[in-house]
Amino acid sequence: DVYKRQVSTQSTGVCWRTRMEVNKAQVIVCKHWVRGSCLLGDRCKHLHRPEDQKLQPQTNPKNQKITAKSRRRHKINNKRKASIFRWWLIKTYGREFLSSGSGILDIAGGKGELAFELCNLNNIKATVIDPRPLKLSKFQKRLLYGFYHTPIQQQLNHLSKPTSLEEIQHPNHFRLFFKPSLWNHLGLQGSTYDIEQLQKDLQTAKSVRWTDRGLIDANVQKRYNRTDKGDAEDEEKHKGKVWEGGEELPIGGWDEVRGFLEDSSIAIGMHPDQATEYIIDFALKMGKPFAVVPCCTYHEEFPHRRLPNGNPVKKYDDLIDYLVSKDSTRIEVQTLDFGGKNKVLFSLPLQKH
Repeated sequence: DVYKRQVSTQSTGVCWRTRMEVNKAQVIVCKHWVRGSCLLGDRCKHLHRPEDQKLQPQTNPKNQKITAKSRRRHKINNKRKASIFRWWLIKTYGREFLSSGSGILDIAGGKGELAFELCNLNNIKATVIDPRPLKLSKFQKRLLYGFYHTPIQQQLNHLSKPTSLEEIQHPNHFRLFFKPSLWNHLGLQGSTYDIEQLQKDLQTAKSVRWTDRGLIDANVQKRYNRTDKGDAEDEEKHKGKVWEGGEELPIGGWDEVRGFLEDSSIAIGMHPDQATEYIIDFALKMGKPFAVVPCCTYHEEFPHRRLPNGNPVKKYDDLIDYLVSKDSTRIEVQTLDFGGKNKVLFSLPLQKH
């Protein structure tokens, strides 16, 4: 067998190339399958055996010895969270549905990584609604260098690697806060939106600055509770720029904004912070599907939130229960394959549901 052959080669001093060939013959089990699920499914080149899912080590925190090393903050591995969420979206809803209408609404999309991948890897239309400017230069370099076209990732791509910067697509971008006043008028007969209010919201979104103290309005010095130390340097580096690398759509009136909101196929959000509940409320009001991965609770900013038993929403699990209770018959919960806050709350299209 493999073990005996490997021992014999080591004892007889056979060259390392022979030993490498023997090692290749060993059985390799998919590490994602052991953890619970593998997005590649039958296309994965590693083994998916039912008995392997029971091999996960069970740790007991009570009996764990506390050392100086164990006191250190655990580093969360979520660098590929945008790609994993993208794969999950395509697997759950299908590329054809996601591309319908005006495409995907990526609420609080940040620098635009998820929307960028959807446009350039799967040819799916995406529009980002976020007050921050898009920063796509790093993702453009990754795309040109083939970072997104490794043998495993290529299986879930629909476009080949571009050869020049001119071939790269840019997601659309509305620099606005996604708040109820933006979409409460939708679905009402003869609904209108005050153009002056819209322009005011535009200027407010453009005046905010991301610093190590949080999101601050440069005009009224209003602070939004969020900490992102890396954005302080970004804002100083890109000071004076309205946007970078994205198609920031010119907003000439409410009809243009309404068209993108009403014709969108789905509303999504990857760690959208304060906009999490608004995404779900918008989708339920419009009868659209949604998929959102909640992150922070922000219980001080939303003290009115209450669980069905009357308790306030202060912890992450409380937030999940609170959001599901908005429509427990439609809203489902799954876990994505990355570290940290990885629960996705979603609803299927009405015809599928």
